[in-house]
Amino acid sequence: MSIAFCKTRASRAGLRQDPRSFFLIMYTYDSVDIDSGGNVMQETHYSLFPLGFLRSPLKDRGAAPNQGREGAPDAWLEVHATVAEGLEGIEVGDELIVITWLHQAGRDILKTHPRNDETRPLVGVFATRSPDRPNPLGLHRVTVREIAGKSVKVGPIEAIDGTPVVDIKPVLSPPADF
Repeated sequence: MSIAFCKTRASRAGLRQDPRSFFLIMYTYDSVDIDSGGNVMQETHYSLFPLGFLRSPLKDRGAAPNQGREGAPDAWLEVHATVAEGLEGIEVGDELIVITWLHQAGRDILKTHPRNDETRPLVGVFATRSPDRPNPLGLHRVTVREIAGKSVKVGPIEAIDGTPVVDIKPVLSPPADF
């Protein structure tokens, strides 16, 4: 069975404002058809708004490690003032899942070589942690290092500077998140 992402009926609108503003990016899909071997599933209008953005020393996607545990630095997660109240209860030492929108990802890629190793056979992106995928959500398990107002220092995290954060969740014990 093959899966094809049909762009012809997809309409993408992007709000572009000051990079530090709250509503930097909004993706809206008025109509997306996904053809799965003759079965068409039509979705209408979904929107994501960032809660905040990461401020990281990683400025270039090529310089970022594949996973946080592979030498990634700590970064500041700056949330917008309108959602800062949602940080209440988070403490230094807590483990979180930070969900990001991987804004530089290739959204039309469905197969990749795992870990960009071309000696390995191509597999579907859903069998990998590749950032390149139709809906490029990043999942980052991090530890809270410091809290300063509406900013939370977390790490290690492999996302680049300016990456939009779309949600934050606590890690459940025992680990049930991954």
